[in-house]
Amino acid sequence: MKRIITALLILLAALAITGCEEAVIIPTDQFQKRPYLLYTNDNTSMTVAWQTTGQTQHAYIDWGSSTTYTNRSVVWGDSANLYTFTIEGLTPQSRTYYQVTVANESATGSFMTAPLAAATNLTFYAYGDNRDGPIAQDGLLARLLIDMRALPDDRQTFCLHGGDLTFYGLDENQWDEYFFNREYTSTLDFLAQFPVMIALGNHEGYSASYLHEDQPGLLARKYWPYPYYAETGESYYSFDYGPAHFTVIDQYSNNKSYTIESSAQYNWIEADLLATAKPWKFVVFHEPAWTASTQEGYHGNNTTIQQELCPVFAQNGVQVVIQGHQHFYARVSPPDGRQYLTLGGGGAALNPPDANAAYLAASAQAFHFARFDIEGDVLTVSVLDENGALLDQFSVSK
Repeated sequence: MKRIITALLILLAALAITGCEEAVIIPTDQFQKRPYLLYTNDNTSMTVAWQTTGQTQHAYIDWGSSTTYTNRSVVWGDSANLYTFTIEGLTPQSRTYYQVTVANESATGSFMTAPLAAATNLTFYAYGDNRDGPIAQDGLLARLLIDMRALPDDRQTFCLHGGDLTFYGLDENQWDEYFFNREYTSTLDFLAQFPVMIALGNHEGYSASYLHEDQPGLLARKYWPYPYYAETGESYYSFDYGPAHFTVIDQYSNNKSYTIESSAQYNWIEADLLATAKPWKFVVFHEPAWTASTQEGYHGNNTTIQQELCPVFAQNGVQVVIQGHQHFYARVSPPDGRQYLTLGGGGAALNPPDANAAYLAASAQAFHFARFDIEGDVLTVSVLDENGALLDQFSVSK
Protein backbone atom coordinates (compact mmCIF):
# COMPACT_ATOMS: atom_id res chain seq x y z
CA MET A 1 0.00 0.00 0.00
CA LYS A 2 2.85 2.37 0.88
CA ARG A 3 4.41 1.72 -2.57
CA ILE A 4 1.11 2.59 -4.29
CA ILE A 5 0.80 5.85 -2.33
CA THR A 6 4.40 6.74 -3.14
CA ALA A 7 3.81 6.06 -6.83
CA LEU A 8 0.68 8.21 -6.81
CA LEU A 9 2.54 11.06 -5.11
CA ILE A 10 5.30 10.88 -7.72
CA LEU A 11 2.70 10.93 -10.52
CA LEU A 12 0.89 13.91 -9.00
CA ALA A 13 4.18 15.76 -8.59
CA ALA A 14 5.05 15.11 -12.22
CA LEU A 15 1.66 16.38 -13.34
CA ALA A 16 2.07 19.47 -11.17
CA ILE A 17 5.48 20.21 -12.69
CA THR A 18 4.09 19.74 -16.20
CA GLY A 19 1.21 22.06 -15.39
CA CYS A 20 3.58 24.74 -14.10
CA GLU A 21 5.69 24.53 -17.24
CA GLU A 22 2.64 25.03 -19.44
CA ALA A 23 1.52 27.99 -17.36
CA VAL A 24 4.76 29.90 -17.85
CA ILE A 25 5.22 29.31 -21.59
CA ILE A 26 5.74 32.69 -23.27
CA PRO A 27 3.51 32.99 -26.36
CA THR A 28 5.24 33.45 -29.68
CA ASP A 29 4.82 36.60 -31.75
CA GLN A 30 1.22 36.80 -32.93
CA PHE A 31 2.23 38.75 -36.06
CA GLN A 32 3.73 37.01 -39.05
CA LYS A 33 3.69 40.35 -40.86
CA ARG A 34 3.18 43.41 -38.73
CA PRO A 35 0.77 46.12 -39.94
CA TYR A 36 1.48 47.78 -43.26
CA LEU A 37 -0.53 50.17 -45.43
CA LEU A 38 -2.30 49.87 -48.77
CA TYR A 39 -3.29 53.06 -50.58
CA THR A 40 -6.91 52.96 -51.74
CA ASN A 41 -6.56 55.60 -54.49
CA ASP A 42 -8.97 57.70 -52.44
CA ASN A 43 -8.20 60.68 -50.19
CA THR A 44 -10.69 59.74 -47.47
CA SER A 45 -9.54 56.20 -46.67
CA MET A 46 -6.58 53.87 -46.11
CA THR A 47 -6.31 50.08 -45.81
CA VAL A 48 -4.29 48.48 -43.00
CA ALA A 49 -3.05 44.92 -43.62
CA TRP A 50 -1.29 42.34 -41.46
CA GLN A 51 -0.76 38.59 -41.20
CA THR A 52 -0.86 36.46 -38.06
CA THR A 53 0.81 33.22 -37.15
CA GLY A 54 -2.61 31.58 -37.01
CA GLN A 55 -2.97 31.55 -33.24
CA THR A 56 -6.21 33.53 -33.30
CA GLN A 57 -9.19 33.88 -35.63
CA HIS A 58 -9.89 37.55 -35.17
CA ALA A 59 -8.16 40.80 -34.31
CA TYR A 60 -9.10 44.32 -33.25
CA ILE A 61 -8.19 47.59 -34.89
CA ASP A 62 -8.53 50.90 -33.05
CA TRP A 63 -8.08 54.27 -34.74
CA GLY A 64 -8.57 57.97 -34.30
CA SER A 65 -7.03 61.41 -34.68
CA SER A 66 -4.79 60.74 -31.67
CA THR A 67 -3.42 57.72 -29.82
CA THR A 68 -6.40 57.74 -27.48
CA TYR A 69 -8.33 56.14 -30.40
CA THR A 70 -12.06 56.72 -30.71
CA ASN A 71 -13.06 53.87 -33.00
CA ARG A 72 -12.77 50.08 -32.85
CA SER A 73 -13.65 47.24 -35.17
CA VAL A 74 -13.28 43.46 -35.11
CA VAL A 75 -11.44 42.06 -38.13
CA TRP A 76 -11.46 38.45 -39.34
CA GLY A 77 -8.62 36.93 -41.32
CA ASP A 78 -8.73 34.77 -44.43
CA SER A 79 -7.50 31.20 -44.83
CA ALA A 80 -3.89 32.43 -45.06
CA ASN A 81 -4.30 34.45 -41.83
CA LEU A 82 -4.15 37.70 -43.83
CA TYR A 83 -6.23 40.58 -42.49
CA THR A 84 -7.22 43.83 -44.19
CA PHE A 85 -9.35 46.65 -42.87
CA THR A 86 -10.15 49.89 -44.68
CA ILE A 87 -10.55 52.95 -42.47
CA GLU A 88 -13.06 55.21 -44.23
CA GLY A 89 -14.72 58.57 -43.82
CA LEU A 90 -11.50 60.47 -43.15
CA THR A 91 -10.63 64.06 -44.01
CA PRO A 92 -8.21 64.58 -46.92
CA GLN A 93 -4.63 65.35 -45.88
CA SER A 94 -5.21 64.44 -42.24
CA ARG A 95 -3.31 62.11 -39.91
CA THR A 96 -4.86 58.98 -38.42
CA TYR A 97 -3.31 56.84 -35.69
CA TYR A 98 -4.14 53.16 -35.44
CA GLN A 99 -3.46 50.13 -33.28
CA VAL A 100 -3.89 46.48 -34.25
CA THR A 101 -4.34 43.96 -31.42
CA VAL A 102 -4.00 40.21 -31.88
CA ALA A 103 -4.57 38.21 -28.68
CA ASN A 104 -2.20 39.82 -26.15
CA GLU A 105 -0.01 41.71 -28.62
CA SER A 106 -0.47 45.13 -30.21
CA ALA A 107 1.24 47.04 -33.00
CA THR A 108 0.75 50.71 -33.83
CA GLY A 109 1.18 53.05 -36.76
CA SER A 110 -0.11 56.19 -38.42
CA PHE A 111 -0.74 57.60 -41.88
CA MET A 112 -1.72 60.73 -43.74
CA THR A 113 -4.61 60.62 -46.19
CA ALA A 114 -3.98 61.97 -49.67
CA PRO A 115 -4.59 65.67 -50.33
CA LEU A 116 -7.42 67.17 -52.32
CA ALA A 117 -7.36 66.44 -56.04
CA ALA A 118 -6.78 70.15 -56.70
CA ALA A 119 -3.65 70.28 -54.50
CA THR A 120 -0.61 71.84 -56.17
CA ASN A 121 2.09 70.62 -53.77
CA LEU A 122 3.20 67.07 -53.01
CA THR A 123 6.15 65.22 -51.48
CA PHE A 124 6.74 61.48 -51.93
CA TYR A 125 9.62 58.99 -51.83
CA ALA A 126 11.00 56.19 -54.00
CA TYR A 127 13.59 53.43 -53.75
CA GLY A 128 14.03 49.85 -54.95
CA ASP A 129 16.03 46.62 -55.13
CA ASN A 130 16.39 45.81 -51.46
CA ARG A 131 16.11 42.13 -52.51
CA ASP A 132 18.25 40.04 -50.08
CA GLY A 133 19.75 42.99 -48.19
CA PRO A 134 17.46 43.57 -45.18
CA ILE A 135 20.20 45.06 -42.99
CA ALA A 136 21.13 47.72 -45.54
CA GLN A 137 17.46 48.38 -46.27
CA ASP A 138 16.74 48.86 -42.58
CA GLY A 139 19.51 51.45 -42.29
CA LEU A 140 18.32 53.23 -45.41
CA LEU A 141 14.71 53.36 -44.22
CA ALA A 142 15.86 54.65 -40.83
CA ARG A 143 17.35 57.61 -42.71
CA LEU A 144 14.17 58.04 -44.78
CA LEU A 145 12.13 58.21 -41.57
CA ILE A 146 14.48 60.87 -40.18
CA ASP A 147 13.98 62.84 -43.38
CA MET A 148 10.20 62.47 -43.17
CA ARG A 149 10.07 63.56 -39.53
CA ALA A 150 11.74 66.87 -40.40
CA LEU A 151 8.43 67.90 -42.06
CA PRO A 152 5.94 65.15 -41.21
CA ASP A 153 2.77 66.95 -42.30
CA ASP A 154 4.21 67.30 -45.82
CA ARG A 155 6.41 64.22 -46.13
CA GLN A 156 4.41 61.37 -44.60
CA THR A 157 2.68 60.39 -47.83
CA PHE A 158 3.65 57.26 -49.78
CA CYS A 159 6.69 55.53 -51.26
CA LEU A 160 7.21 54.04 -54.70
CA HIS A 161 9.20 50.81 -54.95
CA GLY A 162 10.90 49.90 -58.23
CA GLY A 163 10.79 46.13 -57.69
CA ASP A 164 12.86 43.21 -56.36
CA LEU A 165 11.44 43.32 -52.85
CA THR A 166 12.96 39.92 -52.08
CA PHE A 167 15.23 37.37 -53.78
CA TYR A 168 12.81 34.51 -54.49
CA GLY A 169 9.53 36.36 -54.74
CA LEU A 170 7.52 33.17 -55.16
CA ASP A 171 8.78 31.65 -51.89
CA GLU A 172 6.64 32.65 -48.90
CA ASN A 173 9.41 32.42 -46.31
CA GLN A 174 11.61 34.92 -48.14
CA TRP A 175 9.05 37.68 -47.74
CA ASP A 176 9.31 37.22 -43.99
CA GLU A 177 13.09 36.92 -44.09
CA TYR A 178 13.93 39.85 -46.34
CA PHE A 179 11.04 42.32 -46.34
CA PHE A 180 8.68 41.86 -43.39
CA ASN A 181 11.33 40.57 -40.97
CA ARG A 182 10.37 41.47 -37.38
CA GLU A 183 14.03 42.01 -36.42
CA TYR A 184 14.35 45.15 -38.56
CA THR A 185 12.48 47.78 -36.60
CA SER A 186 13.04 50.72 -38.95
CA THR A 187 11.57 48.73 -41.82
CA LEU A 188 8.55 47.81 -39.69
CA ASP A 189 8.17 51.44 -38.62
CA PHE A 190 8.35 52.57 -42.24
CA LEU A 191 5.76 50.04 -43.41
CA ALA A 192 3.40 51.06 -40.61
CA GLN A 193 3.54 54.71 -41.75
CA PHE A 194 3.90 54.67 -45.56
CA PRO A 195 1.79 52.88 -48.15
CA VAL A 196 4.27 51.32 -50.57
CA MET A 197 3.33 51.32 -54.25
CA ILE A 198 5.26 48.50 -55.90
CA ALA A 199 6.35 47.75 -59.45
CA LEU A 200 7.00 44.11 -60.23
CA GLY A 201 10.70 43.17 -60.41
CA ASN A 202 12.20 40.12 -62.08
CA HIS A 203 12.85 38.54 -58.67
CA GLU A 204 9.12 38.62 -57.90
CA GLY A 205 8.90 35.85 -60.50
CA TYR A 206 11.67 33.60 -59.13
CA SER A 207 11.62 30.64 -56.76
CA ALA A 208 14.30 28.24 -55.56
CA SER A 209 12.12 25.31 -56.61
CA TYR A 210 11.06 26.88 -59.94
CA LEU A 211 7.42 26.54 -58.87
CA HIS A 212 4.87 29.07 -60.16
CA GLU A 213 7.43 30.88 -62.35
CA ASP A 214 4.70 31.02 -64.97
CA GLN A 215 2.84 33.30 -62.52
CA PRO A 216 5.24 36.20 -61.83
CA GLY A 217 4.07 38.42 -59.01
CA LEU A 218 1.73 35.81 -57.53
CA LEU A 219 2.80 36.55 -53.93
CA ALA A 220 3.38 40.25 -54.55
CA ARG A 221 -0.28 40.57 -55.52
CA LYS A 222 -1.24 38.49 -52.49
CA TYR A 223 0.40 40.96 -50.11
CA TRP A 224 -0.44 44.07 -52.18
CA PRO A 225 -4.02 43.32 -53.30
CA TYR A 226 -4.59 46.69 -54.94
CA PRO A 227 -8.23 46.97 -56.02
CA TYR A 228 -7.12 48.93 -59.09
CA TYR A 229 -4.95 46.40 -60.92
CA ALA A 230 -5.92 46.91 -64.55
CA GLU A 231 -6.14 43.19 -65.37
CA THR A 232 -6.66 40.07 -63.27
CA GLY A 233 -3.44 38.11 -62.76
CA GLU A 234 -1.20 40.98 -63.87
CA SER A 235 0.47 43.77 -61.95
CA TYR A 236 0.05 46.99 -63.91
CA TYR A 237 -2.02 49.83 -62.53
CA SER A 238 -2.19 53.59 -62.11
CA PHE A 239 -3.19 55.96 -59.36
CA ASP A 240 -3.55 59.66 -58.60
CA TYR A 241 -2.18 61.52 -55.61
CA GLY A 242 -2.80 65.26 -55.42
CA PRO A 243 -1.31 66.93 -58.51
CA ALA A 244 0.40 63.78 -59.82
CA HIS A 245 -0.50 60.69 -61.84
CA PHE A 246 1.52 57.48 -61.63
CA THR A 247 1.55 54.73 -64.25
CA VAL A 248 3.09 51.46 -63.03
CA ILE A 249 4.11 48.95 -65.71
CA ASP A 250 4.31 45.15 -65.34
CA GLN A 251 7.27 43.94 -67.43
CA TYR A 252 6.93 40.24 -66.64
CA SER A 253 3.35 38.99 -66.93
CA ASN A 254 1.64 37.81 -70.11
CA ASN A 255 4.92 36.77 -71.77
CA LYS A 256 6.44 40.25 -71.36
CA SER A 257 4.19 41.63 -74.08
CA TYR A 258 3.99 45.15 -72.67
CA THR A 259 6.03 46.70 -75.51
CA ILE A 260 3.97 45.08 -78.28
CA GLU A 261 1.64 47.65 -79.77
CA SER A 262 -1.32 45.28 -80.03
CA SER A 263 -1.05 43.97 -76.45
CA ALA A 264 -3.58 44.80 -73.75
CA GLN A 265 -1.00 46.46 -71.50
CA TYR A 266 0.52 48.59 -74.28
CA ASN A 267 -2.93 49.87 -75.22
CA TRP A 268 -3.69 50.49 -71.55
CA ILE A 269 -0.45 52.50 -71.08
CA GLU A 270 -1.35 54.75 -74.01
CA ALA A 271 -4.94 55.21 -72.85
CA ASP A 272 -3.98 55.76 -69.21
CA LEU A 273 -1.46 58.50 -69.95
CA LEU A 274 -3.77 60.15 -72.46
CA ALA A 275 -6.74 60.17 -70.08
CA THR A 276 -5.14 61.87 -67.08
CA ALA A 277 -5.38 65.63 -66.68
CA LYS A 278 -2.85 65.75 -63.84
CA PRO A 279 -0.03 68.25 -64.46
CA TRP A 280 2.68 65.86 -63.25
CA LYS A 281 3.10 62.39 -64.74
CA PHE A 282 5.44 59.65 -63.57
CA VAL A 283 6.02 56.18 -65.00
CA VAL A 284 7.44 53.35 -62.87
CA PHE A 285 8.92 50.01 -63.97
CA HIS A 286 11.83 47.76 -63.05
CA GLU A 287 14.25 47.07 -65.94
CA PRO A 288 15.50 50.44 -67.21
CA ALA A 289 15.03 52.01 -70.60
CA TRP A 290 17.98 54.32 -69.92
CA THR A 291 20.61 53.76 -67.24
CA ALA A 292 24.34 54.08 -66.50
CA SER A 293 25.44 51.14 -68.59
CA THR A 294 26.85 50.68 -72.08
CA GLN A 295 25.67 47.06 -72.10
CA GLU A 296 22.41 46.46 -73.95
CA GLY A 297 19.90 43.90 -72.77
CA TYR A 298 19.27 42.35 -69.39
CA HIS A 299 21.32 44.70 -67.20
CA GLY A 300 21.75 47.60 -69.57
CA ASN A 301 19.55 49.92 -71.59
CA ASN A 302 16.37 48.28 -72.82
CA THR A 303 16.33 49.45 -76.42
CA THR A 304 12.90 47.93 -77.04
CA ILE A 305 11.40 50.24 -74.42
CA GLN A 306 13.35 53.14 -75.91
CA GLN A 307 11.85 52.46 -79.33
CA GLU A 308 8.31 51.42 -78.40
CA LEU A 309 7.36 53.16 -75.14
CA CYS A 310 9.62 56.18 -74.67
CA PRO A 311 7.88 57.98 -77.57
CA VAL A 312 4.55 57.32 -75.79
CA PHE A 313 5.97 58.86 -72.61
CA ALA A 314 7.16 61.93 -74.52
CA GLN A 315 3.93 62.39 -76.46
CA ASN A 316 1.89 62.32 -73.25
CA GLY A 317 3.99 64.70 -71.17
CA VAL A 318 5.64 62.30 -68.72
CA GLN A 319 8.32 64.22 -66.82
CA VAL A 320 10.15 61.47 -64.87
CA VAL A 321 10.59 57.72 -65.35
CA ILE A 322 11.49 55.73 -62.21
CA GLN A 323 13.37 52.45 -62.70
CA GLY A 324 15.44 49.88 -60.79
CA HIS A 325 17.22 46.58 -61.53
CA GLN A 326 20.73 48.07 -61.59
CA HIS A 327 22.09 48.33 -58.05
CA PHE A 328 23.27 51.92 -58.18
CA TYR A 329 21.88 55.41 -58.63
CA ALA A 330 21.82 56.97 -62.08
CA ARG A 331 20.09 59.85 -63.80
CA VAL A 332 20.06 59.81 -67.58
CA SER A 333 18.74 62.72 -69.65
CA PRO A 334 18.34 61.56 -73.27
CA PRO A 335 17.19 63.87 -76.08
CA ASP A 336 13.49 63.11 -75.52
CA GLY A 337 13.57 65.47 -72.51
CA ARG A 338 12.53 62.93 -69.83
CA GLN A 339 14.56 62.30 -66.70
CA TYR A 340 15.23 58.55 -66.34
CA LEU A 341 16.19 57.59 -62.79
CA THR A 342 17.65 54.26 -61.72
CA LEU A 343 16.91 53.90 -58.01
CA GLY A 344 18.42 50.46 -57.39
CA GLY A 345 20.29 51.03 -54.14
CA GLY A 346 17.70 49.76 -51.66
CA GLY A 347 19.79 47.08 -49.97
CA ALA A 348 21.03 44.48 -52.46
CA ALA A 349 24.78 44.28 -53.13
CA LEU A 350 25.83 47.39 -55.04
CA ASN A 351 27.26 47.55 -58.57
CA PRO A 352 29.35 50.34 -60.13
CA PRO A 353 27.64 52.61 -62.65
CA ASP A 354 29.33 53.19 -65.99
CA ALA A 355 30.68 56.74 -66.10
CA ASN A 356 30.73 56.61 -69.92
CA ALA A 357 27.05 55.78 -70.36
CA ALA A 358 25.22 57.87 -72.94
CA TYR A 359 23.44 61.00 -71.70
CA LEU A 360 24.47 60.32 -68.09
CA ALA A 361 23.81 63.33 -65.85
CA ALA A 362 24.66 61.87 -62.42
CA SER A 363 25.46 58.54 -60.79
CA ALA A 364 26.63 56.98 -57.52
CA GLN A 365 27.43 53.54 -56.16
CA ALA A 366 25.58 53.92 -52.86
CA PHE A 367 22.49 52.84 -50.98
CA HIS A 368 19.94 55.58 -51.56
CA PHE A 369 16.37 56.81 -51.78
CA ALA A 370 14.85 59.77 -53.62
CA ARG A 371 12.52 62.46 -52.32
CA PHE A 372 10.28 64.22 -54.83
CA ASP A 373 8.99 67.69 -53.91
CA ILE A 374 6.36 69.26 -56.17
CA GLU A 375 5.64 72.93 -55.55
CA GLY A 376 3.28 74.22 -58.20
CA ASP A 377 5.09 74.18 -61.54
CA VAL A 378 8.44 73.02 -60.16
CA LEU A 379 9.55 69.51 -59.20
CA THR A 380 12.74 69.12 -57.15
CA VAL A 381 14.24 65.65 -56.74
CA SER A 382 16.78 65.02 -53.97
CA VAL A 383 18.66 61.71 -53.82
CA LEU A 384 20.15 60.87 -50.41
CA ASP A 385 22.29 58.02 -49.12
CA GLU A 386 21.88 56.09 -45.87
CA ASN A 387 23.83 58.77 -43.98
CA GLY A 388 21.71 61.62 -45.31
CA ALA A 389 24.37 62.88 -47.73
CA LEU A 390 23.02 64.45 -50.91
CA LEU A 391 24.05 62.40 -53.97
CA ASP A 392 22.14 64.39 -56.58
CA GLN A 393 19.55 67.13 -56.82
CA PHE A 394 17.80 68.50 -59.86
CA SER A 395 14.65 70.39 -60.79
CA VAL A 396 12.09 70.10 -63.56
CA SER A 397 9.86 73.03 -64.49
CA LYS A 398 6.60 72.83 -66.37
